[in-house]
Amino acid sequence: MRLKIKWRDIKLRVKRWTVPYSAPEAVNYYFTKKQYYPINRVKTEVRNIDNGCTSVWIPNVVSGQLPWHLFCVIFKRSQEAMLDMDPFCYETNGLKEYQLLKNSIPVHSDPLIVDDADTDTEGSITAYKYFKRAMGYTYKSTGYGPSKAEYLSNQFMMVWNLCPDNCVGAHDHAPMEGHCDLRLTFKEPTDKLDIFIMGVYESIITVDRGVVELNYAV
Repeated sequence: MRLKIKWRDIKLRVKRWTVPYSAPEAVNYYFTKKQYYPINRVKTEVRNIDNGCTSVWIPNVVSGQLPWHLFCVIFKRSQEAMLDMDPFCYETNGLKEYQLLKNSIPVHSDPLIVDDADTDTEGSITAYKYFKRAMGYTYKSTGYGPSKAEYLSNQFMMVWNLCPDNCVGAHDHAPMEGHCDLRLTFKEPTDKLDIFIMGVYESIITVDRGVVELNYAV
């Protein structure tokens, strides 16, 4: 069966107006005035984890200007060279618990436990629950981010939201200075593991008379 639609009446409304300034004046304004454009700057680093250890201390994970978002991933050293191994498969690699210290003060009062305990008490916050919070999701949100099973099997990441108001970078903040250390505890002695560190910083691109400048300190 074929259906047809017949238009009985069509109207086109057009409104005319006069631009208050000419195009050359608008372009000239942006060439003569300094412009600021906020961006996110990402800094990455890979550190070796000592072999045969169950307790590992990684000093100065970040230092100087602190990022607003910090990611750490543990991976097997062989993942960097083996073409048949997924380089983006991040397992727990036997990690039992971990704790970040910001200017020698723990970011979370107790070490975060890496397990699948389905607890919602503030006294026993698991790594998955803290991961969801640090990414800006609520713990009970099921439509965002990896599930608990996916997180603990092949998408494990240690994440911290270091903004003073926990806004996940949604607000502008004055630069924070200091250093962060990471304490790791493993179930078994470590064997050829590395840690990938990624910090996300608030920065500004300045355009002044055609000259582009990236300000890391803002």
